[in-house]
Amino acid sequence: MKNIIQNEAGNLIETDFLQRKSSDSETLFSLGNGKMFQQGNFEEFFSGETVSGSYTKGLDDSIFENSGAWKMPYNPLAKMMINTPDWTSIVLRLNDEIVDLNVSKVTNYSQVLNVREASLERIFDLETPRGHQINISTKRFISFDELHTAVISYNIRSLNFEGRISLMPVLNGDVTNDYTKLNQLRWNVLQTRTQRDVAHIWTQVRLHDFHTCPAMSYSFFKNNEEIKSIAAKIEKEKVAGYSVGADVRSGDRLTLYKYVVLLNSSEFPRNTLAERACELSLFARQSGWNALFDAHLHAWNNICMAITEKSQLSTEKENELLLHLLNQYCKY
Repeated sequence: MKNIIQNEAGNLIETDFLQRKSSDSETLFSLGNGKMFQQGNFEEFFSGETVSGSYTKGLDDSIFENSGAWKMPYNPLAKMMINTPDWTSIVLRLNDEIVDLNVSKVTNYSQVLNVREASLERIFDLETPRGHQINISTKRFISFDELHTAVISYNIRSLNFEGRISLMPVLNGDVTNDYTKLNQLRWNVLQTRTQRDVAHIWTQVRLHDFHTCPAMSYSFFKNNEEIKSIAAKIEKEKVAGYSVGADVRSGDRLTLYKYVVLLNSSEFPRNTLAERACELSLFARQSGWNALFDAHLHAWNNICMAITEKSQLSTEKENELLLHLLNQYCKY
């Protein structure tokens, strides 16, 4: 973790892609708001070691205490969160070449956990094995205003590539848990559905009647002009989403906003879970990135001020406190 530092503003920064250790980096650069928690894994396809993790409040291994699924006695002091369907994935393709960060040349890499914004940003240059060069910058937040909402801003600028850039924002229910104390813990995927403007996956934890439903919508821009053409639908047994794209020349910029809502049956009725998640995702898209981020930032600043105004700490100690506070929201 020598390549991860905390700067004067209190932000956690990683700058060496080759020296990063996925298990450490993805944990340290996590986001959460007490309802949702997300490991700091990449949006792009990554064939190397990774510990993708998307979690929701109310879903940990304590629900199996009396289920007969344990290999060892349940320990209430050692709860482990159970992985829910992955909502962060955005598969990137240049013509017919799927971008894999593990085999691409990544330079000018910077990942920043911004404690004043409760957001995660990445920016880097990438060269594929075929020599295609692009710049990628991403930003995500899990809202402290709309507690079941998360948004990703994904930006691509062509450096030398001319051709078709395709992006596939999807929800992926094909997730596993690296647990030895549970026998074959998986999700039962009850429904995957991709409509014209919103997609969802409705899942149930095997061995238990706990349901979750992530829903997503998106908006897509080229050089700041929205592209409203009908996207290709992706609807498989455990995957739902879209494929969108545009032809680009060197210097062109594409932006995708992915609006995600994650609901679960501990807070919402099962029979309306999917419908409600889709409604809220479409509402988030209608609100747009700027309004959602401003509301999130206002809510997070209020939380921070309520603590820092009473603390009278130095700037350095205050920054450490805010980082610790943000980390606490990644737990429940």
